[in-house]
Amino acid sequence: MDPNRTRRRQVAERVRAIIQDPTLDTHLEHEPALTEPPDLLELLPDWLAHFLEALAGDFGDPGTELRLTELAEMLRKLRGATVSATRLRPWIAVWRATDVMLGHINDAVDSYLTTLGAETPLAAQIAGRRAQKAIDSAAAERNLLFDKLQRSRRIFDIERVEDVLPTVAAEAYGALEHTGLLSLEEAGAEDYQRLVGEHCPRGVGVAVRLLSVLAETALDEPRFWETVRASYHRLTSNPDRLAALAQDAIFVADFREARTKSYDSAVVAHAVLAQIRPSRQVIRALLTQASDFLEGPGKRHIALQLAMEGRDYSRVRRKDAAEILRQARERGLAPLLVSCV
Repeated sequence: MDPNRTRRRQVAERVRAIIQDPTLDTHLEHEPALTEPPDLLELLPDWLAHFLEALAGDFGDPGTELRLTELAEMLRKLRGATVSATRLRPWIAVWRATDVMLGHINDAVDSYLTTLGAETPLAAQIAGRRAQKAIDSAAAERNLLFDKLQRSRRIFDIERVEDVLPTVAAEAYGALEHTGLLSLEEAGAEDYQRLVGEHCPRGVGVAVRLLSVLAETALDEPRFWETVRASYHRLTSNPDRLAALAQDAIFVADFREARTKSYDSAVVAHAVLAQIRPSRQVIRALLTQASDFLEGPGKRHIALQLAMEGRDYSRVRRKDAAEILRQARERGLAPLLVSCV
């Protein structure tokens, strides 16, 4: 019989209680350092290495429990920092991957603590295998997280708006086993099929795949695709009405103008946000741009959604954007109008 098993089990219970206690302070002393998930890429593996080192220590030495206690408090605070963080674009996908990786590490820690007080060597081996499986999963998730982070940085380090499309295309090609336009089309067609449950029209797959890359790196991807899917089914639920709009000269002109203004808006936003210091003039420029975007492309989009309910598009489009936005909300269309933040 192992005379130290009771001691190890008691230590394990105290360490587990610290990690799982939700009432304790969950804020890091230097919280600004963890406002972006990339910091966790190094913190989590380093923490795990120190934890395994302490776990192999002499439990007859009070210093071993002290070190495990310190590490338990560190993990609890780290987990609390991720829960309380404000998650905004472009890091939403990275935060979600971080959650998964942190979950695997929590599973590994719990299994390792179980080995300390296991009744039999076999029970300890089983818990050890669970811990190793969780660590392997965490390592795999870390690699995926690193790839997402690198892709996000490559896209958001673009200095000119006109370089966005070729950069996104390069990222899309880089994710394929075989390069070529047809491979990109096939990958996009699979995205389209998965998204709306219908066969992808020829030539549309490339655009869908490029959009997928942007959604994966810059947006709240699940919310974005949910909005796209709902909009698609809404627009295609009444083919006759949609066909009539497609032949409406006013709508066609508005659609073309909206594309141009959307591009111009992106150029202006990029130039304004490139300013090192957000002066009063920069903030005013951003607010003006947001207003122009709502009164331009935004209002046309809302008018389209209302027109699909039988409203006269040419009459709705002449109304103030705030007014038709109110009408859209009253009709339950708000989920189709919000930005994917």
